[in-house]
Amino acid sequence: MILQFGDTTTNVIFWTLIATIIVLAIIGQIILCVWVYRNAQKRGMEASIWLLIVLIASIIGLIIYIIVREPLLSEEQIEP
Repeated sequence: MILQFGDTTTNVIFWTLIATIIVLAIIGQIILCVWVYRNAQKRGMEASIWLLIVLIASIIGLIIYIIVREPLLSEEQIEP
């Protein structure tokens, strides 16, 4: 038996695949935002602004962040 689009089994497989891709994309976006936020804090940058930029612009925002980010602060430069 050849599965055709419109068949119940094919529909279930298709929508399960779509839902899995969407969930993985959301998880990836959350991980990306958390990393950028923490990394910006370590570098003494406005972490919340960069979080919003990456949240809105996703990969483009990440590329911009990587290009313009400040050098990593050493332990002596971090204020208590």
